[in-house]
Amino acid sequence: MTKKILIIIGLLLVGTILFLLVRPTVSYAPTTTTDSGQTKSLEAKKEPQIPSLSIESIFDDRVDIEGLDESKIIRLIATGDVIPARGANWPAVTSGDFTYNWRGDGCFFEKR
Repeated sequence: MTKKILIIIGLLLVGTILFLLVRPTVSYAPTTTTDSGQTKSLEAKKEPQIPSLSIESIFDDRVDIEGLDESKIIRLIATGDVIPARGANWPAVTSGDFTYNWRGDGCFFEKR
């Protein structure tokens, strides 16, 4: 039994060494052939342009809500979730009350 395990480990070791020595070193980057017959890489040579970001570009006044009923508009002021790793999920699951984590928040927001 031990001889079989040693043979298997030896074969795996030899196979790994052969793979590392023989593996191809070909670049898989896209290439193209020029008029002179040379092959060149199509990889980007310059950094991509990242658009600048500002508060104005994220929150703008371009949304037209004039035709909507003001009493039905809900403004989202915060988002979040219950992170199970912090233990907030346990009381909700064991009690069956999934409003547990936000029970005191309603009164806070109604006062504002």
